[in-house]
Amino acid sequence: MRPFQKKFSFLVITFLLTFLLLGGCNPQATETKSSTPPPPPSGSSPSPTDASLPTQLGSLVQLVSKTEFVAAGSNAYVPPSSAEQEKFRTSLKELLADRVPQAMAGLTDIGLDLVQFTDTGKSSFYLIREKADKNRGWGITAINLKGSKLVIEAPHTLFDTKTEVEAAAFFLSLSAKALLIAGTHRCANTESSPCSGTTGVCGSDEPHRITDAAHSMVQLFHAAHEVFLDSDSSLVAISLHGFASGDGDPHAFISNGTNKEFSADDIANRLTAALKAQTGMTIAAVSCNDGNKDARLCGTLNVQGRYANGSPDACHTSVPSTTGRFLHIEQSLDLRRTEGSPNQENLIKALKMVFGIKD
Repeated sequence: MRPFQKKFSFLVITFLLTFLLLGGCNPQATETKSSTPPPPPSGSSPSPTDASLPTQLGSLVQLVSKTEFVAAGSNAYVPPSSAEQEKFRTSLKELLADRVPQAMAGLTDIGLDLVQFTDTGKSSFYLIREKADKNRGWGITAINLKGSKLVIEAPHTLFDTKTEVEAAAFFLSLSAKALLIAGTHRCANTESSPCSGTTGVCGSDEPHRITDAAHSMVQLFHAAHEVFLDSDSSLVAISLHGFASGDGDPHAFISNGTNKEFSADDIANRLTAALKAQTGMTIAAVSCNDGNKDARLCGTLNVQGRYANGSPDACHTSVPSTTGRFLHIEQSLDLRRTEGSPNQENLIKALKMVFGIKD
């Protein structure tokens, strides 16, 4: 073989070996892995991951205190449609089952954000509120799947001064299962609620308004109340309110949602006794359910209380009986203060005694 033929043959063999070692025309040999995982098979549900849920670190109490709620007389509250209410209910049920992607998808559809919130006190929970570009008055909802058997509620945001901030503090201090804070002042819109009862708090004696979450069933606040209590028959809702106290008034009027007399074992009577024991003052609290003739502000028209006590029509019908699943607490301003108030600390300790919550 001539020298140039040997050299040509050597080059051909070298080329072929290199071609084969690099994979030739086989596209699989040089495939680059995608940074995005393939979609799940049809019909399967994605598993929740930390990466799929936004996280937030901060103070829940400060977040609530800085939230812009819908103000009195603004007519800025936008009632959710029936479809939006139903999607909200479904999303809460998904979240209670810890199916985060499904819950997040439903909440996003109706303009709500879901985050995993870690309070500076190290408590971590799900937090739901409106997206930054919306303020329809749909409030704040929090869920701690590992929380105690309590649902803390503040239906009279802005009107019952400091109760929305107090509710956030109670949610953390009592390691509660859920938190509900109404998104509106009770006198925000002029439209009347169809639920029974009248009030003069908005200027003249008139029916309660649709923005009064304690007397309206068109708010997401009440929808959440129903979902939570239906999800676990051992849950108890605590509704925080405020009143303008005068000379000789107690720090609190406490009821089970009725004004009927019950035994000392009743939930309202037990909390009244515990608060008196904590403060050492007999005037610390008055129960609506021990026969005390000075009792008032008993929350008998509260639709969350009616629902919790088994009313067949919470919007219109009060019930004389109690299920032990609702506490209505009317408080003086001193009891509502959150800035290191010994009075509020005594109320927290009394609630821990009644519900067996350890520090």
